[in-house]
Amino acid sequence: MKKLLALAMMICLSGCLERIGQIDRNLKPYGAHWIKEGMTRESRRVDFMQCGGGEHLSDGYKDWLSSIPYEIYAQGKSTHIKDLTACMYAKSYFYLEQCDARCLHP
Repeated sequence: MKKLLALAMMICLSGCLERIGQIDRNLKPYGAHWIKEGMTRESRRVDFMQCGGGEHLSDGYKDWLSSIPYEIYAQGKSTHIKDLTACMYAKSYFYLEQCDARCLHP
């Protein structure tokens, strides 16, 4: 019985470790996905911050605090992202799902 349990645990752990290896190591912050012709890193950072994004290309919305119901937080964040998106589109940026060299992010 102990051998069967040990075998089951090895199978489970090997599957778990395989999933960990599949994590995308090339993740970019939200703001890095916004690109336009002729932009520089600095010009995008300034435009992104003017639209409400964070200084380091984060979405610029505060972290959730457990004292606030999650539904209220999620609604506020959704509104913030919609406004940020509209602003970036108005500045002639477009959102690139899969970042490549055009994202200009190290």
